[in-house]
Amino acid sequence: MPRRLRYFLSGIPQHVLQCGNNGQPAFFSEADYRFYLACLKDAAITHACDVHAYALLSDQAQLLLTPRAAGGISRLMQSLGSSYGQYFNTVHHRHGTLWENRYRASLVDPTNYVLCCYVYTELRPVCAGLVCRPQEYPWSSCRGHVGIALDRLIIDHPCFRSLGNTETSRRTAYLKMLAHGLDAGLAERIARAMSCCRVLGEARFEEEIERLLARRIRPGRRGRPRKEIAAD
Repeated sequence: MPRRLRYFLSGIPQHVLQCGNNGQPAFFSEADYRFYLACLKDAAITHACDVHAYALLSDQAQLLLTPRAAGGISRLMQSLGSSYGQYFNTVHHRHGTLWENRYRASLVDPTNYVLCCYVYTELRPVCAGLVCRPQEYPWSSCRGHVGIALDRLIIDHPCFRSLGNTETSRRTAYLKMLAHGLDAGLAERIARAMSCCRVLGEARFEEEIERLLARRIRPGRRGRPRKEIAAD
């Protein structure tokens, strides 16, 4: 199986998924969630990444991040995996790898898809049947975005700040987005891009990423190229 792509670009959001190894739980207690978030905050500061949204489920962590330096997310995830993994093994008297070896991530078109990834991420607990409303879940960024709790981890993307001129107007607009949700096709596209480490965006954004990376990222056509038949 080919290795998942890594995107060492700055200033472009990435939607990140890290799963427990072999589907095993990565969080058991409230203390686990709190320690992970503390590690995430430290790593985000150290490696110059903005955390826009997150949701922690028992067997996975989903994050929406923008690195301010090339390679920042890779270094953040390495630091986070090490610090939290050591804590988890010590506290729960276990050994071995906690996380899948390589996290998954998609580059996100900030113009059209960042807010969709906010909603997708913060609706994960609802989709998993853990709560009825996303703001009821304590281990996501939703409570901070709708004004229920102060979340000092979050640095919102300009697209989120454009929802309104005041905090109240932004919260109201975002609550409407959460209530509306995402259509099934868009949610599936977001999930597939993240799982397959592909770019989430329109053709123009994909072309821009290929230019910045100096390599092709879009899948080519399958099979051999068609032979040209000379005319008589």
